[in-house]
Amino acid sequence: MLVITRKPRQALRIGEARVLVTRVSGNQVRLGFKTPPGVRAYREEVYATIRRANLSARIQAPPILPDDLTTHEPSND
Repeated sequence: MLVITRKPRQALRIGEARVLVTRVSGNQVRLGFKTPPGVRAYREEVYATIRRANLSARIQAPPILPDDLTTHEPSND
């Protein structure tokens, strides 16, 4: 784990993402994120909820094709 100290208006880079400390108030830190298009950033609890929902959907999803259609056997017609 990387642990660093930043003051307000100081930033750090994670790959192409820029993380800026916008404000520090007591024990709270406000961060701003600038990421390339297509990069999504989520709070940890939101990400965990999305992951659980995706896993649940994958487990409950029916197969795309019924078993009898998953292989192709030439007919004698």
